[in-house]
Amino acid sequence: MKLFRFRGGVHPDGRKESAAHPIVRMPLPKKLRVPMQQHIGAPAEPVVRVGQPVLKGQLIGSAAGAISAPVHAPTSGTVVEMGMLPAAHPSGLPTFCVVIEPDGKELWDEFPVPRDPLEMPSEII
Repeated sequence: MKLFRFRGGVHPDGRKESAAHPIVRMPLPKKLRVPMQQHIGAPAEPVVRVGQPVLKGQLIGSAAGAISAPVHAPTSGTVVEMGMLPAAHPSGLPTFCVVIEPDGKELWDEFPVPRDPLEMPSEII
């Protein structure tokens, strides 16, 4: 199956007029789709459920294999949907996503204070 119908990609004209405008902070979207497949390895296993509130940085997907990575919430809000959805990938194939509706508060999850590696036993490091 051929993914792309043309050769060479897209080469739009350069647009440098934006350099004259100030940088602005973009507002949060109404919903954020967070793919559990973030790499070439195995997709993460979701550890949240629909209706659950989440905090920015909170684990929402646990690594599920030797080549896998955990996935964390990009903002605080509520999980409103989970399932196979289109994601930003050249193949256009759907992938399992956790959908978060932001609350606009950007509340961070609490993280433990890292231990001083110089005071830790060598077996742990």
